[in-house]
Amino acid sequence: MTTLNFADDKKFSTGDGSTAIGIGDYNGDGHLDLAVVNYLANNVAILLGDGTGNFGVAPSLKVGTRPWDVAVADFNADGNLDLAVSNYDSNNVSVLLGNGTGGFSAATNFAVGYRHSQSICQYCFNLIRKWVGQF
Repeated sequence: MTTLNFADDKKFSTGDGSTAIGIGDYNGDGHLDLAVVNYLANNVAILLGDGTGNFGVAPSLKVGTRPWDVAVADFNADGNLDLAVSNYDSNNVSVLLGNGTGGFSAATNFAVGYRHSQSICQYCFNLIRKWVGQF
C-alpha cells in the first residue's frame, strides 16, 4: 500500500460565499493563479500565486448579482486569459478581459435570456467569443 503525504492546508481570504474557482496563469509568470467567485459579495477575487503554494492579497472585481461559476479562456485571442462569470440573479454573464499582468478590465455584462443561470460550460465559449467581438 502506498502512503500519500500532503502538506498542511493553507487558508486564504477571498470574500463572502465563495462558489467556484478558475485556475490559470493570469500574470504570465508560469505560476498558477486563482479567480474565486464570491456569491454573497457579487465579485471575483484574484489571487496571484508565487509557485510555492502561497497567494497574494486578492483584489476584488465587481460582476453581476449573485455570481455562481467562472470559465477561464482567451476569449478575445490576445494571448491573455479572460474570465466569464455566470450571474445567478442578474440574468447575465460578466466577461472580464485579462491584461496579462494579473489585472482585468471592468466587467462587460451580456444577457443570457433567463434568470438563475449557474454553470458556464465549454459550449458557452463559442457564444462568448461572438459577444467579445462587440468590444
